[in-house]
Amino acid sequence: MDTGAVSGDTEGLADTLLQRLAALATDYGNQIAIGSGLRTYDEQQSIWDSTPEADRGITVARPGTSRHESGLAADVDSEWFRAIANDVLAKYGLVKPMDYENWHVQLA
Repeated sequence: MDTGAVSGDTEGLADTLLQRLAALATDYGNQIAIGSGLRTYDEQQSIWDSTPEADRGITVARPGTSRHESGLAADVDSEWFRAIANDVLAKYGLVKPMDYENWHVQLA
């Protein structure tokens, strides 16, 4: 499947994630821009370390547990995407698991 409807930080993201995002974007006649895709353990650690202690484990995943580290999650910069509800995403095998992060998407 062509994943041309998805751009940005896509290197290292799972093909399945890219294909499902591309299908969604194509069906909606839009593009999806990935702002943050694959992260190394060290990159996740840096995010963890810069997050206030009270928010760790709530707004940021502990290093070693983030789906970003395995290429199975992405943060989307496209505004139109942020309004897409989980019931729609489910049709594409995707989910926004955290209601406070409408930009984070991962495989369902």
